[in-house]
Formats: sequence, C-alpha cells, structure tokens
Amino acid sequence: LSRPAEAIESSRESITLLEAAPDDFPRRESDLIDTKLHLGIFLQEQQQVEEGHRLVEESLQQLTTLREERPDDVSLAVQEVNSLYDAQLYDFNTGRTEARREKIDRLVSVASAALEQFDEQEETFAVSLSNGLNQQANLAREAGEIDEAVLLAQRRRDVCFAFIKESQPISRVHREGVDADLSLAKLYREL
Repeated sequence: LSRPAEAIESSRESITLLEAAPDDFPRRESDLIDTKLHLGIFLQEQQQVEEGHRLVEESLQQLTTLREERPDDVSLAVQEVNSLYDAQLYDFNTGRTEARREKIDRLVSVASAALEQFDEQEETFAVSLSNGLNQQANLAREAGEIDEAVLLAQRRRDVCFAFIKESQPISRVHREGVDADLSLAKLYREL
C-alpha cells in the first residue's frame, strides 16, 4: 500500500509481542527471527541502514544459535537457507558484494549439509544449493575467475543431476538442471 511508516510500526509491534510471549509459544523464535530479518531488510530499503543492518545480522545470528540448539529440526534448516537467500538479495541490490558473498557461501554450506542430513525437504535443499552454487559461479565469473566459475557450475550441475537420478517425479530440480547446463555452456563459450 506504499505506507512504509505503518509497515515499520506494525513489524516493531510484532517483535515486541513475540519477545514478550512465553518461551513455549508456537513458532515464537522462528517468527521473531523472520520478523527481524524482513524488518531489517525493509529499514535498509527505507534508508535506515544502520538499524536495518543490525536487525538482519542479529536475526541471522539468532537463527544460527537456534539451529545449534536444535540441529535435527528440518524447518529451521529451511528457514536458514531462505533467510540467507533473502538477506543476500538486498546486498545484491545495493552492490554490497562482499556481504553478499559471505551470505551465499553460508547458504551453500547450510544447504549442502542439510541435503545430506534430511530426507524430507530434500528438493528444497537441492534447489537452494543449486541457486547458491550458481550465484557463487556468477561472482567468480564477474571477478574474472573463469576456471573457478566453471568448477562451481559443474558442481551445480552434478548436484542437480544426482538429485534427478534419485527423484522419480519431475521436480523443480529438473529446471535447475537445465539451467545449470545452459550456464555451463555459456562459461565454456567464454573460455
């Protein structure tokens, strides 16, 4: 509705309510992390960069701590890859390459580990890993590191095709596999 002040106020109220809720309130921690993350991104878009950046980093740190406490919670792993993806998009839009690279590297690490650890949501983790590897390859290409970009693109392709071989129904990973092949072909042409 193009009413940023009200959006910010509403998000701040949600944070206050979630922080005051009892520890056993359903999804308290994960909702609190999501609200802080998206408020932080929005504040940065509204030129309130310092507070916005603090909230994004705080939410990602809280998510890391929560995942360490509950390493077998697949929903937290999904939340972490999604949060890292959302946070790096803001860095991309504002040209913060190094901050973006750090988040993408972490996304690749989390998605890779989760893909090995969890059977449920494996398609989500395969797609996230594919996206992260693609972004790493693009960053390497932009830095003129074509050989590294090719290695990352090949790894992306391998991840997709390994998943496809084990997956009976057509999935989002099939599309990622096609895109991985096209990206690899572009890099080979550049070489």
